[in-house]
Amino acid sequence: MTDHELALEPLAVTLPLSGGAKPTVEELVALFRSEYEPMLRVAFLLLGSQPAAEDVVQDAYAALFERWNRVERPGAYLRRCAVNRCYDQMRRRKTEHLRRVALAEPEAHDQQANELLDVLDGLPAKQRVVVILRYYDGLALEDIAVATRWPIGTVKSLHHRAMATLRTQVER
Repeated sequence: MTDHELALEPLAVTLPLSGGAKPTVEELVALFRSEYEPMLRVAFLLLGSQPAAEDVVQDAYAALFERWNRVERPGAYLRRCAVNRCYDQMRRRKTEHLRRVALAEPEAHDQQANELLDVLDGLPAKQRVVVILRYYDGLALEDIAVATRWPIGTVKSLHHRAMATLRTQVER
């Protein structure tokens, strides 16, 4: 099977867990094949950087490996770890940006970036997470609530506000 064919395999692979302290090679390979690309896509859309996304996903896999024997749903745990690490990166970036703005003189910015990423970047972090998990990762609102550990009402509200903001941005 080629790498291209592996990328087209269904994402909802059920992983048989050995129950031992460490995963088997087969378990790790199956998890990697089923979850790496979706996690990388989510992390890239949240962070806007391929290298940062790869680092986040790698860290999420490392965290999962350390806790393998205590995790019931490896894919869900992996997603939660990746989103949490993206939050950490976004917080750091915001703090660094505010520090740079406070210290630097105003500069002219030449922005020729992807318009969609620019619009998504303008959303608050929680709204961005909901939109990306909903439309790029294909999760239902209920699944987003489980993945983020937010109440379903909060997820629905964040989704509604994000969509309203996106509509106004796209109409301009």
